[in-house]
Amino acid sequence: MEEFDRDLARAARTLNPLTLLLIDADHFKRINDAHGHAIGDEVRKPLAQSISGAMRPYDRLARYGGEEFVTVSVGVSARQPNDQRGTAMFDRADMALHRAKGTGRNRWVA
Repeated sequence: MEEFDRDLARAARTLNPLTLLLIDADHFKRINDAHGHAIGDEVRKPLAQSISGAMRPYDRLARYGGEEFVTVSVGVSARQPNDQRGTAMFDRADMALHRAKGTGRNRWVA
């Protein structure tokens, strides 16, 4: 969160856009429950590699929260002019993620 707050402050200072994507592997908990966390970690690696392979050099990839990290649901939030802390963007992205999951999963919602 500290790094994200620094990114947010830099984007506000330079008037550059900043976008946050919260990505959740749909029903991933079932894998951990059925096969254990060690197998879940192995299943998660290709997802992380796929995401990092699509990133630009200045993008960041981080794990935030539990092990629910297969299809994915994504909540997207863009920096708003009045955002002072990253938590505002996280809250909006989290609400969008819940809408994506609530409307059938395997989709993104902004």
